[in-house]
Amino acid sequence: MITRRTVERIATAFALGTPLDWSGPASRGEQGDVHRLRTERGEWAVKRSFAPVEEADVTDSTAFASTAAGVGVPTPAACRTADGAVLVATDEGPLRVHAWVDLAEVDPWLDPAAVGQLVAALHGCGFRGRSGVHPWYSEPVGEARWRQLADALAAAAAPFAADLAALLPEILALETLLEPPDTLLTCHRDLFADNLRRTTSGGLCVIDWDNAGDADPTHELAMVLYDIGCGEPARTRRLYTAYRDAGGPAELVRPGQFSMVIAALGHINERACARWLAAPPGDPERDRMAGLFGEFLDRPVTVESIDRTLAALA
Repeated sequence: MITRRTVERIATAFALGTPLDWSGPASRGEQGDVHRLRTERGEWAVKRSFAPVEEADVTDSTAFASTAAGVGVPTPAACRTADGAVLVATDEGPLRVHAWVDLAEVDPWLDPAAVGQLVAALHGCGFRGRSGVHPWYSEPVGEARWRQLADALAAAAAPFAADLAALLPEILALETLLEPPDTLLTCHRDLFADNLRRTTSGGLCVIDWDNAGDADPTHELAMVLYDIGCGEPARTRRLYTAYRDAGGPAELVRPGQFSMVIAALGHINERACARWLAAPPGDPERDRMAGLFGEFLDRPVTVESIDRTLAALA
């Protein structure tokens, strides 16, 4: 929980008014956590990053979110200081503040037509930033690294070692499909259901723009179809049709266009394996990383599932 001194510092810097109460963390991701602050001017989300971050690191993502909001993409507004900064230095590191939005629990079963229209607006907003292509979304983990991790997890008797060993042929087959991005736009690049949420009032909201940068919009659309389509052909078609009808530029026709979801899930799971191995026995981090890997097991991306999705769209 952030301290009173920190709360007073950010309330002053962002002109939020007198702090009344605060709590948290209200949510936690891999890159940071969010605390809830109530002041005389309203309620606010205070985001703390686990890694060092500077103003230049968030300039693009903040401008992208603002531009997208201007064309109807719902997202919490970022607060700025009197000199226009979105980060404020505190004893607990640099923090930033957004308007608070009451979000429902993570749930991929969103209205697919509404999601398709939202992603079309996002891809059509016209913002071009300076954050280039990142290997996390386009490059393979690689067979050598996967086999190293599989052997190490088996030797350490990791609870998911057998799962990884069984999935390894499929993972390596998927990585052969990867292709570099073609047409580049600034994309969110993390549009899983964790960051594309329903609000408690029933609308949609996009959060966590920190990973935004250059990507192929077809690759991002494929990621959304994987997660929000929930493996159901009718949902997948409805989302895709709504996207195209709303003017979305991406058109999915081949397996390689699923490169973003293949690469991102690969790197997420590689990191979960590595962090499990790095944590000592009994450390809660091991349970958290095993749970993170387990999320992939519930509905894995496979060559067959990609083929089924493309067939549904055809």
